[in-house]
Formats: sequence, structure tokens, C-alpha cells
Amino acid sequence: MSSGADEVEGWAVTRVGDAFEVQLGKMLSPEASIGKNLKPYLANRNVQWNRLELDDLGLMSFASSERDRFRLKRGDLLVCEGGEIGRTAIWSDEITECYFQKAIHRLRPLGKVIEPRFLLHYMEHVVSRSALANFVSQTSIAHLTRENLVKLPIWHPVSNAEQRCIAESLDTLDTQIRVIERAVQKQKWITAAVGQELIPVNPDPSFLGLGWELIPLSEIVPSADYGISASLASEGDGTPTLRMNNLADGRIRLHEVKVSAAPVPAHLILRDRDVLFNRTNSLEHVGRTSIWRNEIERATFASYLVRLNVDEGRLFPEYLVRWLNQPAIQQRIRRLATPGVHQVNINPTSLRRIEMELPTDMSRQRYISATLNACEDVTDRMKVELQSLRKIKQGLMDDLLTGRVRVKDVENTL
Repeated sequence: MSSGADEVEGWAVTRVGDAFEVQLGKMLSPEASIGKNLKPYLANRNVQWNRLELDDLGLMSFASSERDRFRLKRGDLLVCEGGEIGRTAIWSDEITECYFQKAIHRLRPLGKVIEPRFLLHYMEHVVSRSALANFVSQTSIAHLTRENLVKLPIWHPVSNAEQRCIAESLDTLDTQIRVIERAVQKQKWITAAVGQELIPVNPDPSFLGLGWELIPLSEIVPSADYGISASLASEGDGTPTLRMNNLADGRIRLHEVKVSAAPVPAHLILRDRDVLFNRTNSLEHVGRTSIWRNEIERATFASYLVRLNVDEGRLFPEYLVRWLNQPAIQQRIRRLATPGVHQVNINPTSLRRIEMELPTDMSRQRYISATLNACEDVTDRMKVELQSLRKIKQGLMDDLLTGRVRVKDVENTL
């Protein structure tokens, strides 16, 4: 990655290996996982950007002769060797004694040339701009070897104080981002809890209470339509065709929409508030359901989706989507799945035999849907704020980690 840092006053270029001792962790083996002296260790999954997830640490045997070599110390940088290559965090003595697996590089400062927190943000910048690709080796899987990592150039201020100021500015944004990420997750839990409270899921009719009935889905979803079986293209003229990846969280996501050049029967053109059900995929994704809101003009859907035709005199389509996406109902649906070669399938006829917990008063169905929509609107607003902060951080990294803008020019803007 060329930033022109060699032309920035007070900046220099240092290779990773000249500023840090780089050490890969211990290879995990069956013998090591059941041996004596089992100690907690970090795996690739535990190292996230600028944070460590320590809820599911593994245990590995470390002989006394290995402990000094692989034991983590405060300030150690941890860089992922595979997976999301280059993902970096810093060890801060979160637990008393911990080690690390071979999937991680440990970078320990050799002096004070590079501040560890500066390099942490620098690594994120390098990865975000795909500038690490030239240092990644490709065998059966892509990985960042020690030999390549030590050659990685770091453009940096000579002044450690300026490095610290840059890191602190980016840390401030990271803290704000993390607060909103936690708030988004909390709001999702709240929405799920509200859904479980509003939609009682129980096959015993006596449990449901007044104003509820348990009826076969076929009574209120009298039919289902399979989508089109046609070749799809990423671009060109044709009819936009929804696929499984366009169904998420009960809504339609219009990313990577493909088109069908073949004629589409009129009855398979989507109508406002059509309910689409993913009948074929992996067990994890089969049963995903979303509602169409005329997001684009004249669209259809692929054959591995089905449209559930609702009796709107008795069933509010939005309530059907809410009910089908309840975790307990998803489990009920997946019991119907029949295995195929690489995926499973749910027959719409079998689906329509399931009994549904239904409020007899449609105004109650609308109330449930509106309440959950309001919960999700809160989440959506948080996500917009989160996206904005991430863009601000990317721009700030582009400025501060290249020397294009010096810290003194932006320190009063955060």
C-alpha cells in the first residue's frame, strides 16, 4: 500500500520484523488437547478487530519448556494468520494466564519504534483497503505466513506521541461503534422477547387463551405457487428474480438481484404483500420467510422459493411472516425437511398441514405486527447510525494513517 508517507514530514517506513518479534503459536494436536498441564489458549475465533472474545477458550497442554515461549504478556499484538487474515487485537491481561494457537501471530515490540495500538489500527486499514493481498500465500487455504508478515511495511510517524494520538482518535470511534453494536444486539433480544410474549407458541389449544385458535395452515393459506425455473443472469434485460439471499429478517434485501430473460407468466409476477418462503437450502436457511412490498417494479421469484397465498379475510400476511419466523416455529418447520444431496427441502403441502396459533380478531394480528415493526424500526435507526460511524472511521483511517491529515488538524472534531 503506497500512501506517500515517505514524502510526509516526520514519517518513516519500518517493516514489521524490524519493530516486532513475530511468533506463531503452538500447533493444536489431539495429544496436546488431552495432555497434562492444560492451559487456556486463544484461537483464531477469539481474536476480533480491536477486541478479544474469551467466552469459549479452548484448553491445550503446554510443557514447562513451552510456557515462556507461548505465554501472552500485556501489550502483545495478536494477528490472525488465516480466516479473516490480518484481524488484530491486543492482549491486556484479561485473564491471569493464557497462551495462543498456531493460527495466530504474536507481535511483541522490540523497542519503541512502533506503538502497538498504532499498528492495530494500521492493520485494519491495510485489510480494509485490500493492501494485504500481496503478502498472503495461497495453498489449500489462504494464510499469512510469518515470512511474509515480517516484510510488511508500516508507514508511521516517527514520533511515538503522534502515533499514540492517532490510535487514541481511532479508539474513540471504536468505543462509540462498540456501544452501538451492543445496543443493536440488545434491541434484537428485546424484539425477540416481545415476539415470544405476543405470539404464544404451543400445540395445546387450552394454553392459548381467549381470542386464539389453533388451525391447520391450509385453512388460511389455501394454496402455494412455485417460482420460475429459468437461467438467471447477473445483468442485462429481463425480469428481476428474487432468490434465497434476498430474504432476510422477514424483509426483502435488494442486493445481488439477478434477472431472467425468459418470459414470466403473469400469475408469477409478485404482488404487494406476497409472502415468500424458502423451501430448499441448508437446514440453517430453509424456512426463511419474507414479505414483498413492491420494492421494485415487476419482479418474480425463483423456483426454490414458494409464494404462500393468504386468505386475507382471516389472516394478515404480515402476521403470517412473523409467526413463521418465530424460532419455535422454525424448529417445527425444519422437522418437515427431507434430505437431498447437498440440501434439504420442505414440501409446501406438508408445510400447510402445520397448525397455526392464530388470533381470531384480525385487529390483534395487525397490532402484533405493528408492535414488532416498531421494535425493528429502533434497530434500523441504530444500524444507520452504526453505518455512519463506520464510514467516518474509514475516512479517518484513510487520513490519519497515511499522513494526509495530521492529528492536530482533526483532534477537535471528535
